[in-house]
Amino acid sequence: MKLTKQIQVILEKETTNGLFRDALYYPEDKVPDEKQITADAQSRIDNWVEMIKNPPVVEIVEPTIEDFQTQQSEFLRQADELTVKIIERGTAIEKAKMKTEAEPQIDKIKNKLTEM
Repeated sequence: MKLTKQIQVILEKETTNGLFRDALYYPEDKVPDEKQITADAQSRIDNWVEMIKNPPVVEIVEPTIEDFQTQQSEFLRQADELTVKIIERGTAIEKAKMKTEAEPQIDKIKNKLTEM
């Protein structure tokens, strides 16, 4: 396991868009000077403010009735498949149970036949 020591610079600044909180991390052996840390912090703050002012546009596509019907058909198909699997497992379990219950009786019959 490799341990890496880091220096954490905690950022907290009140802006017109609210309180900005974040942190910068630097390897212990490569800590920049105060001027670079200030520039990195300001860059992080500027990016955050830009995202607040101009959030990414997310297009919302309303599903059509056909989309719902296709999804419903797929759900029904999956439900049918699962029902078959459940029945098959139930049948296998019942067969195993019947075999387990019948084995002592079969052994008794075999013993009687051998005694004859």
